Order: sequence, then C-alpha cells, then structure tokens
Amino acid sequence: MPLTLISLTSRESMANLIPAMELKPAKAYLLTTENFTKEAGYLKSVMEPKGVKTVIYDRNIDAYRPETIRHAIREIASNEKNNDLILNVTGGTKLMAIAAYEEFRAAGWPILYCDTPNLRLLKVFPEESGSPLARPVSIDDYMKSYGFTISDEEERQYNPMIAVLMDWLLAGHFRDFSAGVDKFRKKVLQNIPAGGIEQGPFLFQKQFDRYHVHIKSLKETIPVESTFLHGKWLECLAYHYLKTRRQLPSKLGVKILQHGEIPNEIDALYMKNYQLHLVSCKTGRYEPKDLFELDTLRHLTGGTFGVGIVLMTGGPTEAFARRAKELNLRMIWMTEPEDLEELP
Repeated sequence: MPLTLISLTSRESMANLIPAMELKPAKAYLLTTENFTKEAGYLKSVMEPKGVKTVIYDRNIDAYRPETIRHAIREIASNEKNNDLILNVTGGTKLMAIAAYEEFRAAGWPILYCDTPNLRLLKVFPEESGSPLARPVSIDDYMKSYGFTISDEEERQYNPMIAVLMDWLLAGHFRDFSAGVDKFRKKVLQNIPAGGIEQGPFLFQKQFDRYHVHIKSLKETIPVESTFLHGKWLECLAYHYLKTRRQLPSKLGVKILQHGEIPNEIDALYMKNYQLHLVSCKTGRYEPKDLFELDTLRHLTGGTFGVGIVLMTGGPTEAFARRAKELNLRMIWMTEPEDLEELP
C-alpha cells in the first residue's frame, strides 16, 4: 500500500526533510503547533516539488498536551486507512515525540529516527535496524527548507583561467601569490596608475583600470578585477578546492535572502553530510564583529546543523582566536595550501 509519513515539526528542518527524501512517501503530514506553522510551510515548499503530497496539520496541536498529538494521529489514521503509516519521531518537543511514539507503538505501526550525525535512518519499532542515508540534499533545497533563498552568486570571477591560477596555488605556490598580492596592494593598486610587482612565478600588473596576473613559465596572462586582488582570490581558492578536490556541492560569493529582508553575504558555502558550511574569507584585518556576523548567519540558516568557518591569511590575535572558540567557529590560518585540508 502507499506510504504515509507523519512527522513532528520543529526549528530543525533537516530532521523532517531527510526522512521524506529517503522514503519518498505518497503523502506526508507535518504535525505542528502555531509557533512552527511557518517552518512547516518551508518544508512543504521543498517536499511537494519532489512528489511528496504534504499536509500541514496544525489544528489544536499543543506541544505540552500529549492528548492533542494522540488525537491528531488517530484522525490521520482514520483518513489514511488505505495507506501504511510510519512515524518520524525525530522532531517536535520531547513531550510531542513521546505521545506520538506511544500511539504508534500501541497500534503496532513502524517508527523511525533520523540519526544525521551518523548518516543513518534508524527504525526503532517494531524491530531495530538502520540504513545509510542515500539521497543528498542540495544547497538550494536546504536553504529553502529554512525559509531562505540564494541570489547574486559571484561565480563570474571564477572562470577557466582563474581555475588554472588556483591549481598553481594548490600546487605549492600559495605563499608566493599571497605575498605578491600583498605587495601589489600596498605599492601599486591604490597608489599609481600603472606598474607591476614580481613574486616567484607570478607577475602582477596594473594598467590604469585593468589588472592582470601573469604565470611566467606558462606565459599565461589572466585578467582579473580589482576586487579579486583585494581578497576575492582567497574565496575563489576555497571554492576551487571544495569543488575540484573535495567534489562537494559549493557556491561562491552568495547573498542569502529571507522574506525581502536585507541580504546577508557569505564568501563561500558548501554542503557535507547534510550540514551547511559557511566560509568567511579574510586576507586583511579581521574585526571581532565579523565573527558575530558569521555566527548569527550560521544559526539563522542552519541552527545546530550549520557550521561556521573563518579562513584567513593573517595570524589571528589571541583575543580573536579565543572569541572564535567561544562561538564554536572553526578558524583556519592559511600559510600553505595543505591548510585547506582542515576544512571540515
């Protein structure tokens, strides 16, 4: 018989989206209180285009009155007599989960739990078993499930010629490039209309409003924008590494929007193991406020499933490193290309 999935809505959308994507039920019910009707709507906007008919059940649901959960399940069971029922007990409050679990167990219906940290979908009743998660969630679907959209990606600064340059940096020329860009910024970029700086295998040139990076041994001339030399190069390097070496779904230089509010910008982001990783890159001075902005965006877009990372070329101060640790943000100080391996 067709499968009907019942889930308990909470702030953490992944707890409900992942099982729906794995099981592909014919129908899904999202039991929610009034406080989380909006979050249920976000989930529905992702699940229905994937072929899962989704019903938001918010009639008289009270997170602290178990009988409202039992009543909802009995009503759904009565309406879905021709379907097999299964409960996802991962979301909701503890009291909601206990009430739903007891109701399903008494009826002998199967119950599952989404063990995201260990990438498993667990069946906890009537028998205990587990299966690996097999269906990835895209960055766009992840963001949409939390009520966000992505706009204005800056991949225009990442092209085949920039990819060649990034391969050179990863091949052992990171220090020369970083030092050369720093000298070029200080001596040429803002001070004279034309000039150049040599550093190792690279030649950095400015001709009025045009900028080029030359790889001397390859006789390659790569046109770049001034923003690339002001720090975009590190963002491109992180993106290139994630995309080509780690082969992870990644985006470069995005603006994150919710309900027409002022967009939040992030240098790079990627998905790994159903977690959204946000990367803030800095080649110059890093202010403590930047840490708070990254931490806020991490919580807004992912909650406990979000990971915030600071990637920097300058050494952090003791106070800065301490504050990053307090906020549970990963900090990577790049001196060699191998340091990118620290990206979680």
